Amino acid sequence: MLKICILLLLSLEGINVWASSIAEVEAIRAKVYADPKLQSAIGYIKRGTMISVGDSKVATSRVLPVLIKGQKIAYVKTKDLNLTPSKKSIRSYTENKYMTHTSYFDYKRMQMSISGKVFLLGEKWDELSIIADNTRKINYGHEIKVRFESYDEPHGFDFRGGFNVMSVLDSQLTYQSITLAIDLVYNLYAGYNKYLYAVLSFGHSTYAKIKFRDQAISVSAIEAEGSLEFDYGLTHSWMVKIAGGYHYQLLSDFNLNEIVGPVTINMMGLHGTVGLIYRFDD
Repeated sequence: MLKICILLLLSLEGINVWASSIAEVEAIRAKVYADPKLQSAIGYIKRGTMISVGDSKVATSRVLPVLIKGQKIAYVKTKDLNLTPSKKSIRSYTENKYMTHTSYFDYKRMQMSISGKVFLLGEKWDELSIIADNTRKINYGHEIKVRFESYDEPHGFDFRGGFNVMSVLDSQLTYQSITLAIDLVYNLYAGYNKYLYAVLSFGHSTYAKIKFRDQAISVSAIEAEGSLEFDYGLTHSWMVKIAGGYHYQLLSDFNLNEIVGPVTINMMGLHGTVGLIYRFDD
């Protein structure tokens, strides 16, 4: 019973710590970090915003804890804050604190990624090789993926946009394409410099050609992909990306030769992806 009372008192004291300090953002954009070492930036707070911060007596001289969304703890640099705002500002904050707690924090994060993918081609490519009298068969292809990403929330759904450059190089039969792509992303886990995503990708080719001996045949191509992606922070600005899943691409409306006529094939199988992510400074 005594332990329960002590824990209750400590919990109440923790609440008082948050209620005891109000600060005003002085920096144009005060960066917000997920960790007290300031290694993982997750957003920013705009100048002039009034926020609840942890008691400066229990914080370091460089970092203060801050409440975001009214319940999550993050960290800001002390130099970005005015710890002695005017009475008028405090009164305004007190009157609107419930609205402020749900609106002042912006998670927006801009970043760019480039990655390389290796994928299996599947049985249909083997059939195409037979039709083309291809002397050497391969069972995999390569793809370079470029993505531009902006996240407004650390959890839930978001989108990415970019393009893919794909190539399958065989002795007499090659395939090359450039595809505009969009990713539907769901954040499964966001931790200290670690993120886990479920990703669905869809794309349509702006350029796709099969080269057979001396012929270059234009084709129509659509692409879909499902994967699990793990991102790990190396530094404040750089992260590594590792992903794996299933790849599908449909090629249609092309004649490989006059005897066979129009051909529609698909390339499908497992894939593995490794890449780098660069976070732009806010």
